[in-house]
Amino acid sequence: MATGPDLADAAPMARALIEVAPDRLIWGSDYPHLSFADQVGSGQLFNLLADWAPDKSTRQRILVDNPAALFGF
Repeated sequence: MATGPDLADAAPMARALIEVAPDRLIWGSDYPHLSFADQVGSGQLFNLLADWAPDKSTRQRILVDNPAALFGF
């Protein structure tokens, strides 16, 4: 697991994936069963996406367009 509530050590990898393949990513979590819920909440994790993908259209792809294409809805 990445360290700290801001997961700063995971940010470079997240940003690299978003830069290289924004059309291949979807957002997911273990909510409500986070194995590290005592360290960070689901809302905090979700809010990191805005830092990792500051472009609104990229977040739209990750959160809406890509899952719709993957799951066919």
